Amino acid sequence: MSVEELRRAFLFASEVEERIRRFRTERLEILTNNEGPLAVGADGETRLVMQVVPRASFTESISLSFDERGGTMWPWPLGASGANPMYSLDGLVAYSGPEEQSGTVRAFSTLFRNGIAEAVAKLNVGGKDGQRNIYLTGVEQGIASGIRQILGEYKRRSIPAPYTIFVSLIGIRGVSAPIDEWRGSINYPYRSDRIMLPELNIDARGAADVPENTLKPLFDLMWNAFGQRGSPSYDESGKHVRR
Repeated sequence: MSVEELRRAFLFASEVEERIRRFRTERLEILTNNEGPLAVGADGETRLVMQVVPRASFTESISLSFDERGGTMWPWPLGASGANPMYSLDGLVAYSGPEEQSGTVRAFSTLFRNGIAEAVAKLNVGGKDGQRNIYLTGVEQGIASGIRQILGEYKRRSIPAPYTIFVSLIGIRGVSAPIDEWRGSINYPYRSDRIMLPELNIDARGAADVPENTLKPLFDLMWNAFGQRGSPSYDESGKHVRR
């Protein structure tokens, strides 16, 4: 490649990265205001937002078609054992909860027509003595399960890597995440309303690995945000261990 061709390729790659980050920012504003396809909980409640963005969504002409009548229906909401389908301008939406109560739901997921996947779920906040705690180990499990399903769907639909994973927590001000609240561990309430973890980029090799291994850097940072050393779901060697 000539110098000019290299320059154009670099500028194009930078533009794609910026568009991916802008997608995240714009969607978070919409979801923070509960203006997505469905409302998740009440305004201001603590919510998890997870997005997986294939680079091909911004470099190729991906236009997915949807038909949930084939016996399996995707995308499943995080932590759901069942789901109801709904079409939207963006793509296919699935939400958890009774079909007749679609005004406010516990969780929903969207598979966009350009291949982007998004999952939003309300997080339970509570604890002894009126504390506002969340169970981050359960959040990890939900994220890993969601990523496993999304990457499986990308493989089925031949949507190639690389992918960018975004994890955000909104409505999080004043919430703590103790490793073990029953053993008196120190709580460090988060001081802002939003946590936007750094993006995690994975290639085809990372996508083929088990999600728990791929996601460890994000999980460690999520615990760091609440004053903890890192995720307790891994041993000293970095191997994932069930808790």
